[in-house]
Amino acid sequence: MDLFQNHDKNRIDELRRELNRHNELYYNKATPEISDHEYDMLMKELEELEAKYPELFSPDSPTQRVGAPLIESSEEGTEDGDDRREKVRHEIPMLSISNTYTDDEVRKFVGRVIAALEQAGNKKEPEFVVELKIDGLAISIIYENGKLLLGATRGDGKVGEDVTENVRRVKNIPATIENKSHIEVRGEIYMPRQAFERVRQEQEDSGADRVFANPRNAAAGTLKV
Repeated sequence: MDLFQNHDKNRIDELRRELNRHNELYYNKATPEISDHEYDMLMKELEELEAKYPELFSPDSPTQRVGAPLIESSEEGTEDGDDRREKVRHEIPMLSISNTYTDDEVRKFVGRVIAALEQAGNKKEPEFVVELKIDGLAISIIYENGKLLLGATRGDGKVGEDVTENVRRVKNIPATIENKSHIEVRGEIYMPRQAFERVRQEQEDSGADRVFANPRNAAAGTLKV
């Protein structure tokens, strides 16, 4: 391995360690140190290096996982209470969406969509719907016989945490639905900015040791208490 390859290998190892650390801070501790954009740029760099050196592939790489590994159980528990929760294996993995920050990447995405449609025999030009992304906590809610049976976090994409009782307290999540079959609903639990500002002010006024950094972390923190 020449000097440049050795440098790239070291950079891959460094990026994996750094991204794993940020995943732990973001998903398990709700105390992020960098912005989503900065995180995405580190992930993009790692993806490009791993594509360049497929022989360095690792199933444990942050590029192969969603979220962060769940905290293992213990008798004492942690201050966040995460390790006292039951683990839930998702019936279908909860994957994350890809990000893009350049016009060229958007054009390539559109090109792939058009090519896939043409291959399927659809020559009609596609139409796209664009919506604002709500940054909250990904949640899986299962209804059985019309009743809310389970609420679980995404976790690492394959296994999440049981947060059913806290999900029941969210007023606009119905406890019952008309559909009587087994159905899973996925979405985001989020905190409106106005509510976040109020909670954050209450934390500061009370002299709390930890203050929520942003609405997403506030939603995650309150759902896991």
